[in-house]
Amino acid sequence: MSAAPRIIEGTWEEVAKHASVLAGHKLRVTVLDEPDPHTHPAFDTSPAAVEAWVARLRKWALDRRPVGPFDDSRDSIYADRLDAQL
Repeated sequence: MSAAPRIIEGTWEEVAKHASVLAGHKLRVTVLDEPDPHTHPAFDTSPAAVEAWVARLRKWALDRRPVGPFDDSRDSIYADRLDAQL
């Protein structure tokens, strides 16, 4: 009876770290089309990437149409109630 298969999952670099243990064994490699979340561009924290992200955020904020004006003073909140009492 054969032993249960061992599953090692990760990027090629992570799997290659097990080369000494896997030497001489028969392997089956399945390449997944999922990007590694640690190398995804959203996780790029280099100064250039952060500056580009901030620039996009500023552009987004400046391109938005203003919403309002808002009067969040206490008087404006309770104005309808005061008018009803008078």
